Amino acid sequence: MPNVSKKKFIDNYIRNIPQILSQQIIADTETPVSTLLKISKNEKYSFLLESVEGGDQRGRYSLIGCKPDIIWKVKSGKISITTNCKYIKDNVSADLNPIQSLRNILQLSKIQRDFNKTPYPVLVGYLGYPMIQYMEKINLSNPDTLNIPEAVMIRPKIVAVFDNIKDTIDVMTAIYPEKNIKAETALKEAEKLIGKSVEKLKTQIAKDDVLNKKNIQIKSNYKKEAY
Repeated sequence: MPNVSKKKFIDNYIRNIPQILSQQIIADTETPVSTLLKISKNEKYSFLLESVEGGDQRGRYSLIGCKPDIIWKVKSGKISITTNCKYIKDNVSADLNPIQSLRNILQLSKIQRDFNKTPYPVLVGYLGYPMIQYMEKINLSNPDTLNIPEAVMIRPKIVAVFDNIKDTIDVMTAIYPEKNIKAETALKEAEKLIGKSVEKLKTQIAKDDVLNKKNIQIKSNYKKEAY
């Protein structure tokens, strides 16, 4: 079970302080990829971020996340925010400049955390090159042939941080106080969420889960004679 003082959690919740609940497990038989496959199975949004030192050395931490409670997108200059968080809906307008909108979400998602603790990714995603038009006075003339959002950011509800030195995994979730949700209820839901994720890590990866089931037709760009 997550190691947390119920009284301290409730006190912080009442004071409107966001918190991170975590449970550490031994991961000497896991890899970051296997952890991702287990935790994010059937999830539409997920990620695996590797830290790199010196440009060619893999760093200490691998950050894995899924099950976002906020999905922020920019498409053709229009912002869409998918969330059930009331305080986000009340404080972030879709009519803002995309950069200002993102700043507001980031400000509302920040969590105070000691530097010596396991890192926690608050927002993860990408900002495409077209986003520069919202930062500077630049007219983009090239047609959009990719037809993908200019930017996508998610706020993961489930995070697993793989420590490559200690061979441990910190399974974590962030709790943001909501006026319509009691502290005890928020704590129970967070504990349940972590518990389910830990149970997923105990399962085996079925071979079918990683097979590509699509019937891909391969065609060479060289004729046999030319090759």
